Amino acid sequence: MPEQVLIIATGGTFDKKYHPVKEDMVFDEASIVEQIVEVSHITDAPVVRARLIDSLDMDDSHRAAMVNIIDEHKADRVLIVHGTSTIRETANYLAERFAHDKTIVLTGALIPVRYDPVEGAVNFGLAFGAARYLAPGVYVSLHGLAVAPDKITKQAATGFFRLV
Repeated sequence: MPEQVLIIATGGTFDKKYHPVKEDMVFDEASIVEQIVEVSHITDAPVVRARLIDSLDMDDSHRAAMVNIIDEHKADRVLIVHGTSTIRETANYLAERFAHDKTIVLTGALIPVRYDPVEGAVNFGLAFGAARYLAPGVYVSLHGLAVAPDKITKQAATGFFRLV
């Protein structure tokens, strides 16, 4: 039987929704990740909600909090739902600590899941499978890829992720 995968929700566009009064994209207190896990019939993957923020606002204190969550749960397999703008920076940060003893996969979406569930669901599904079955290491999984962070880049003209 495959090992349990810890899922950490950190926000990013994946989790945003439009707030009509603020006229801006915001986060709910709950994460859409919890709904995705439920409707996907994934029963053996606890979801931990970290502080939901845009990845452009993420700094090393937020990344250190992810490390603490991983250590606290003693997880060897982790899926992190993250904003795409700084996903590589977070992957590299985590690789410095966990590259050889844990399988950590980061994913996200370019469009909030509430408005386009397909891209986010596909990214989540591939990332979950990658977290469950890949060898120890830190990976970024977006747009059909699950590779080391230095093997993927966000294309400025389209926003899509492609192999380097």
